[in-house]
Amino acid sequence: MKILLRFIALLILVNILFPKNINAQQEQAYELTKLEIEGNNFLDAEDIFLVLASQQSPNWFSQFVHSFTSFGEDALYFDSLLIPSDLEILKRYYRHNGFFSPTFSYKYELDKENKEASLTYFVNEGEQIYFNNFKVSGIEKISGEFIYYINELTKTDTTIRFSGDLVQSKSDQIYNYLRDKGFMLASVETPVIIVDTMKNKVDVQIEVKTGRRYIIDELRVQRTGENKELVEDELLKTIVNVDTGDYYNFYDLRNGQVRLFRTGLFTNVLVSGVIADTVADKVPLLISADIGTLYEISPEIIMNNENQVFNLGLGIGFTRKNFLGDARKFTVKASSAAQDISEFLSNPQISDTTIFGYADARVIIEQPILFGKSINTRLENYVTLQKRKNEYNQTLYGTKLSFDFELPQFVYATGLQTYFNWENSKSIFTENYVRSIFIDAGYSDSVTSEATNRIKQDTNFEQQVTNTVLGVQLSANKTNNLIFPQEDMQFQY
Repeated sequence: MKILLRFIALLILVNILFPKNINAQQEQAYELTKLEIEGNNFLDAEDIFLVLASQQSPNWFSQFVHSFTSFGEDALYFDSLLIPSDLEILKRYYRHNGFFSPTFSYKYELDKENKEASLTYFVNEGEQIYFNNFKVSGIEKISGEFIYYINELTKTDTTIRFSGDLVQSKSDQIYNYLRDKGFMLASVETPVIIVDTMKNKVDVQIEVKTGRRYIIDELRVQRTGENKELVEDELLKTIVNVDTGDYYNFYDLRNGQVRLFRTGLFTNVLVSGVIADTVADKVPLLISADIGTLYEISPEIIMNNENQVFNLGLGIGFTRKNFLGDARKFTVKASSAAQDISEFLSNPQISDTTIFGYADARVIIEQPILFGKSINTRLENYVTLQKRKNEYNQTLYGTKLSFDFELPQFVYATGLQTYFNWENSKSIFTENYVRSIFIDAGYSDSVTSEATNRIKQDTNFEQQVTNTVLGVQLSANKTNNLIFPQEDMQFQY
């Protein structure tokens, strides 16, 4: 009897102490089918929904697909315990975007019959707060050139609304700029925000600790991996392209690290200053590289719907890394796809126009260094056979030589490529295909027949053309992190 009384007392105590948790568990049975925000005149609702803890349940189709695959999303349920968290998130989000005195309220409705819930947040945004000025301290002892650039960097339009993202961006730019100018141990403290609610203005104070300006006095190489003896230290130093006597520059180190990755020789690389071995204003540089296999075979299965025809095919590639040294890469690859791949491979004649498919073979030599400079050079030779059933067959063979140059850091374009492409093509057309071209152009039957017969007499529906192209290509890569990007914007011209 005493045990039973203790158990009942325990249940009563739990119910007194945790009633909200019990109610929340009951409310979680309601699917959150509608989530809205009202009163947001300046901030986009979709951006706000992304930061809230409460999330609207996906549509029925997404849930249906998720029920038997890994795609789509599962249903999401209403939880009243998340509302206080959402209100705090809204407060922080609005402060982060220039509204320092917003007020919030909410309303939710439960549909007991359909087990659905709707949740609405109401916002009174209040006054917008604008930038007044940025003040940067701690840079008084560095070169006037650097001070001038940092002051220019922190100039802000006082007619724009305060943004925490902009403050963080300027803070990051100051930090990166100092590290690119030799201040390896520079740090930027968390910005201090001072709000004048009477004037609706914000002052931003950023404290910087520059430390010493370091010079690279030694290049060290540490090689690991199964083929570490096959790659020389000097090759890694040449690819990184940083000299002793240069000021420490994080941008150059990062680019050197990317160049090493691009060779395909390394499974892991790191280029960094050895902070523990600094002496006065001197710092050694360590290039750590794990060398992987020097051979690579890459088979592939090809399935596509090229020209509205389903094609099935095979491909294979072989790559020899560090070919003849200097991180040179030699690649041979071939591929073929057709409606009937066995029929295509057994009829390689260019004159056979009864098959749909293609075959391609390429030999590529690529090297990251040319004349001791970081110029990625690529020589590609190729042969391609295309068979277009009842239309034409075409054989292409050519060569392409390209040079990829690196551009300075502070320019819009980040890549410059020049190339020379020579290509010869031989085509055999069917008579029906030639005739259809004239018909589609609107010519009469008599003109079509006469023109087709003339072409047949003159060329027998064969054509051989040689093209030579000398080109220049500019590219702009605005990826925020070259190795682990979170934002990626690329443009080509």
